[in-house]
Amino acid sequence: MMGLGTAVLLGAVVGWGLHWFSDRWPKQCLAPAGRWILGLLITAGAALFGILWQRLGFSGNFVFLAVLITFFLLIAAIDLKHQLIPNRLILPALAAMLLYQFVPLTAGSWWALAGSAAAFLLFAVVRAITPGGLGGGDVKLAAFLGATFGLPYLFWALLAGGLVGGVRPFSCS
Repeated sequence: MMGLGTAVLLGAVVGWGLHWFSDRWPKQCLAPAGRWILGLLITAGAALFGILWQRLGFSGNFVFLAVLITFFLLIAAIDLKHQLIPNRLILPALAAMLLYQFVPLTAGSWWALAGSAAAFLLFAVVRAITPGGLGGGDVKLAAFLGATFGLPYLFWALLAGGLVGGVRPFSCS
């Protein structure tokens, strides 16, 4: 059985692996990203996996949420280092999340679709009126957040994403 120490160690190893992977793909950044990103990924992975284990134990929900956290950390690392969110990652993830939300069909499925559409439209409008501020990947990531959290919780997810995204100026310019 997996214990708290194992979950924390797993999260730290995942964080290190994400740092390694995000350094090698995609190649867009000309300036080296700070070593602080490695520490951030290891610490965040370890802390979040530890919290998940404390709340859920080792279960199907733990595995699902650990994969989701890993994906969010990977997107954050690539965005911090290379200032892009690759379509190869975000489009399949958006499709998979919408499929996950609609199988089986529940009332929450419609909230997820509404959240995805609302976030996409909001960010698309912001992107259109402020050129150079947001990229297309940011708009698609917002749609993914909307599909993941649904309309009732979308505001909080976007607020947290905006606070985390505020770190961007300190990385690759």
